[in-house]
Amino acid sequence: MSSLTISLKGLRFYSFIGYFEQERIIGNDFSVDLEVSFPRNTPVTDDSLEEMVSYADLYDIVKYEMNKGGKLLETVAWRISEKIKKKKRIITSGIITISKLHPPMTGIDGYASVSLHF
Repeated sequence: MSSLTISLKGLRFYSFIGYFEQERIIGNDFSVDLEVSFPRNTPVTDDSLEEMVSYADLYDIVKYEMNKGGKLLETVAWRISEKIKKKKRIITSGIITISKLHPPMTGIDGYASVSLHF
């Protein structure tokens, strides 16, 4: 059985996600990577999206959930995965990584990430 994978990498958002109230007031920069897979038993011979997954639809789901904010990256990743699975039942697996680009911690010169496999 063949499968197709669609990836969205380096999506950038300014959002209000953080455990501490100050993080939810000030906001932060985030990067999101998403990869989803679905079976494809027949060749793709036309340009129809009817039996495919639109990356524009995936982006809209990610954008909506990132704009909602929340306390934990884990919760936001879970909401995104659940909404994708509900809307696009053909998807059999995926991984989403949400990175907080400027975590409010002394000594971190990088970023903090959460990855959810679904």
